Amino acid sequence: MKRNRTAKVVVLAIMTAVSLTNLFGLKAAGISVILGIAAFLAFKIVEKQTFQECGSGFGTIGQALKSPGLWILIVLPSLMNVLVILLAGLILPRYLEHIASRSGEMLKVNDLPILMIQLLVFAIAEEIAWRAFFQRQVQSLIPVAPAILITSALFSLGHLSSGSPIIVAYDLLFVFVNSLFYGIVFKRTHCVWLSAAAHFAANLTAVIILFFL
Repeated sequence: MKRNRTAKVVVLAIMTAVSLTNLFGLKAAGISVILGIAAFLAFKIVEKQTFQECGSGFGTIGQALKSPGLWILIVLPSLMNVLVILLAGLILPRYLEHIASRSGEMLKVNDLPILMIQLLVFAIAEEIAWRAFFQRQVQSLIPVAPAILITSALFSLGHLSSGSPIIVAYDLLFVFVNSLFYGIVFKRTHCVWLSAAAHFAANLTAVIILFFL
């Protein structure tokens, strides 16, 4: 057990280090996600955890959705993206170009079905890495609130791209805020599929506004 704990801390440290490299212009966010997913699967097998125990069970979704206020937490990131984009249109019009450029590099935006599949895969992958593995393990070491804050800070760094400092800061601020919502959803439900649903809905909302409206 002690060996597993040490290995987890090492993986957390590597994910943190890789995320911080974005500050130096290295686009290494994908490595953190791949590492997080691999660690999630590896420790699930080694520790013989059930899907429920590692935060990936489907059995409690129905009951979790009855939790007071949970639907609001799931929908809030989508509403936040609408507000952010509308506000940027008024005060930071170049922000829209920044997001379109950052997102368009990874997405097939001219085919909606493929786009939706891409967004779903990205949301699930990032949530498994950052919530079901990283946040859950950090929560075992420190209190929940700072664990969610640290996870969200590193997650937002994974979305760092070059551009005007003001626009980049505006972008990362709201990625960070949305990540807080995903983290809270995961903490309340212990179900990565619900945080992934919130993540997918928020990304889909933003992409539809940017590329199709």
